[in-house]
Amino acid sequence: MKKILTTYLKIVAEKTVHQESTESSYYRPVEFLFSEFLLEKGRKIKVTTLPKPTEAGNPDFRVWDWEDFIVG
Repeated sequence: MKKILTTYLKIVAEKTVHQESTESSYYRPVEFLFSEFLLEKGRKIKVTTLPKPTEAGNPDFRVWDWEDFIVG
């Protein structure tokens, strides 16, 4: 877990230092964090960035298990 967080924070810091980043610039690092953390916990997942809108609104991410069940 420590290595995952260290890598994530390093990527975010590299993007932030240039002060040119927008919100969407950070989507890939967050996708990495979700995927690696859950994989380390033994869960096989798929992360969709900016999925289609749902009844609840417009999510930035959708986290699925491999059986098309939304887990987050």
